Amino acid sequence: MKKKNRIIILLTILLLVVTGALVFVLFENRNKNKEVTLSEGTEVDLVMFMGQSNMSGTGDSDMAPTVIDGAGYEFRAISDPTKLYPIEEPFGEYENKEGAVDDKDLKTGSLVSSFVNSYYSGSGVPVIAVSASAGGSTLHSWRKDGTLLPDAVNRYNTAKSWLTENGYVIRHSYMVWLQGESDGNKQTSQEEYISSIKDIVSVMQENGVEKCFIIRIGIRTEEPGMYDTIIEAQTELCKNNEDFILISTKAVELDTLGLMRDEVHYTQGGLNLIGEEAGANMAYYVKTGMSPELYDYQNEDVYSDSKEAEVVE
Repeated sequence: MKKKNRIIILLTILLLVVTGALVFVLFENRNKNKEVTLSEGTEVDLVMFMGQSNMSGTGDSDMAPTVIDGAGYEFRAISDPTKLYPIEEPFGEYENKEGAVDDKDLKTGSLVSSFVNSYYSGSGVPVIAVSASAGGSTLHSWRKDGTLLPDAVNRYNTAKSWLTENGYVIRHSYMVWLQGESDGNKQTSQEEYISSIKDIVSVMQENGVEKCFIIRIGIRTEEPGMYDTIIEAQTELCKNNEDFILISTKAVELDTLGLMRDEVHYTQGGLNLIGEEAGANMAYYVKTGMSPELYDYQNEDVYSDSKEAEVVE
């Protein structure tokens, strides 16, 4: 009887070892299958997705669109800076760095998939997307001597170097910014907001980023006027400075559309709408060199800054 028990124990151990080995092999193969290899010389646009929680995305990944084949890829500057991955939601889920840009378990579904589909449809050039957003961050958190901005710069430079070393041609380098709710809560003045974001973008530009594309924030549903100062700051900034281009005003309408998850955050449906609008408008600017005209839901008017730029095809 004892001999039989020993045999059963040995067989159980053997089964566990074999099962573990099989799981490991399947996991490795799954990761290999996710690796993306594009042709040498492929032209791409490198885009940093920066800001706070609505950029990180607290939506429902199951309701995000599937990214069009060839439209864009994620470069994981923190968790695996050795390859490109297909863009999947939650975008940036693994891109947390303790003591720097770290959202932990915040990311559950973002606007990035929708944005990339829309941008690619309008531009025809694939996006290399890099996650660099931190929930709850004010502009003060993004100061030059803090931890967030240096981390974002490092992520950008890591992506740029890897792409260049692996034969890709970076056509444009951009940042897309969705942030301001925390500054609205803090009651940051319009002047301070504009001055601070100029400083942040200046640092990114010193490292090669060309433009900052702004997704304007929405309202706080329980106190609708609370974010007006930040909304106005972002609007005026884009009207008066060629380094900033407004590409979405849709967020202020989401409460009316029933697309707010809580008083500050957008549902996945809301994120999809914003991503679609923002991606199309950024593609329009890149193709035509002209800032897009948008319906301004906040002011019930058409937004236009009439800025033009040299078009690089």
